[in-house]
Amino acid sequence: MNCILFTTFTFLTLFSSEPITLSTGETLNVNIIEQNDDAFVVEHEVLGVMTIPRNDVSSHHEVAQPIDDSIVEPEQEQAKLDSPWSQRVTLGFGYQQSQFNSMDISSSYHAEKREGKNTLAIDVNYRFSESEDVRTTNWLATSIANTWHGQKDEWDVFTTLKFDWSEFQSWDQRLIVDGGFEFTLLRTDDENSPAFLKGRFGLGARQEFHSINEQLIPEGLLGLKFRWDVSDTQFLTADSTWFPDLEDAENYRVVTNAKWNMRIESLDNLQFSIGLHHEYDSIVASDLKNDFLHITAGIEYAF
Repeated sequence: MNCILFTTFTFLTLFSSEPITLSTGETLNVNIIEQNDDAFVVEHEVLGVMTIPRNDVSSHHEVAQPIDDSIVEPEQEQAKLDSPWSQRVTLGFGYQQSQFNSMDISSSYHAEKREGKNTLAIDVNYRFSESEDVRTTNWLATSIANTWHGQKDEWDVFTTLKFDWSEFQSWDQRLIVDGGFEFTLLRTDDENSPAFLKGRFGLGARQEFHSINEQLIPEGLLGLKFRWDVSDTQFLTADSTWFPDLEDAENYRVVTNAKWNMRIESLDNLQFSIGLHHEYDSIVASDLKNDFLHITAGIEYAF
């Protein structure tokens, strides 16, 4: 038996490259592809794959096991699944009071990504209504906002770019850009029901198209922002901002929003929401109203 093994392994040395020493003292070169407590699995380009009992081997070079990139630890797999984006889609039915008073439908999309001290938010909102087969609301509003958070979020720096298209306002389209500072005025320490109140101030500009005033309007920005996490399943947000025309004290806008969300406990990704949006323009066309009020209730899907 030893003679047969010796002859076989002598032949392997002519074609292989991994040194391995048998218990009989002979050294041969083979490609070790696997090893365990009982045997070595070696490969030769002529003889193919062979198994050598570990008892017949006295010494060998350790073989580093190849790293399989397809094997992912649970923490790594979870990291791949976790997206930096949080998103939600809302479908609502509501009531609007402006040039026309009517029921309407609305849809909105919100996406937010926070990485380190930076938060990026994208919003798209659309409202539509008809009364007696006459369209009364047709408004598309979009915005993208970037916020740089300071130490402990006590001071933030923000910029916002907005574009609106509407069929029944004193303008057909408008482009708004602004930026400024946001600072904490009040924050509660209740971990079960935290709340904060922030102040905002800054500068911006508004450009309206197909409007009674198509000149570039420099604006100031002064407002408040509030959030209260009522419980694990409910939260309330509200904000109000005054945008004065820096060149005409009689020309200004006031925009107010409020929203209450309640998670549907049997469905983790679904929330019921009630929202309010009010906008007041001090100077509009003579045949239009100064304010627009929109109240909506709907279902929100978060993902």
